[in-house]
Amino acid sequence: MIDVVFLYRAGHVNSGAKIMRCDQLCAMAQERLGGQYRFSTLALPRPGHVGRQRKLPEALRGAVVIFLKRADRALDPEVLAELRQTVRAMCLD
Repeated sequence: MIDVVFLYRAGHVNSGAKIMRCDQLCAMAQERLGGQYRFSTLALPRPGHVGRQRKLPEALRGAVVIFLKRADRALDPEVLAELRQTVRAMCLD
């Protein structure tokens, strides 16, 4: 089973865009494609929390990751570079 993870900035947890693009899309995709894929959402560690961010590449190894609204910019550049090497695919919304 392939994990598909929608990543968003922690400060956007209650934003309309996050709810529509992450939560609702995740639920619809799980309902329609859940046999082949496992869909989830994840708040990224806040900028400056590099120690927490460094755990992401291993935690998301082999997953398809979809960043909501420039959420990739919240990551330390080294963490983002490592993430590119460990995930199956990376998408920017």
